[in-house]
Amino acid sequence: MDSNIEYEKKISEYNRNALLKLWRLIEAGTSDKDGWMPGRAFEYLILRAFQLDGAEVR
Repeated sequence: MDSNIEYEKKISEYNRNALLKLWRLIEAGTSDKDGWMPGRAFEYLILRAFQLDGAEVR
C-alpha cells in the first residue's frame, strides 16, 4: 500500500479495538505485516484516534 487515499480508506474502517491491535503491531515492529509502510501506521493511528473522539481531521 503506498498512497494516502489507500491508507485513509483502510484506517477509516478501524474501530477502537482495531486501533489497539494496530498499536500492538506497531510496538512489536510488525505493522508492515498488516499492510502498513514503516511510520505510516502510527501516523494514521493517531489521526483515526482523534477522529473517533470527535475531532475534525483534515
